[in-house]
Amino acid sequence: MSKTLLLYASAGWLRNRGNATFTLRGVKVVGLVVGLTPSYPGALVRGVQIGMLERF
Repeated sequence: MSKTLLLYASAGWLRNRGNATFTLRGVKVVGLVVGLTPSYPGALVRGVQIGMLERF
């Protein structure tokens, strides 16, 4: 651990009601910036992101 190391975490939860298919944006999956899509209309969408960044 050093003064230039930044640890971060983020979580999101989205409750789709009725036939809504909203997504969580800004989630990085396999090098592509996409949204986490629900498996069916009205499904809950949850996401967690953790990481670290070393600044020089």
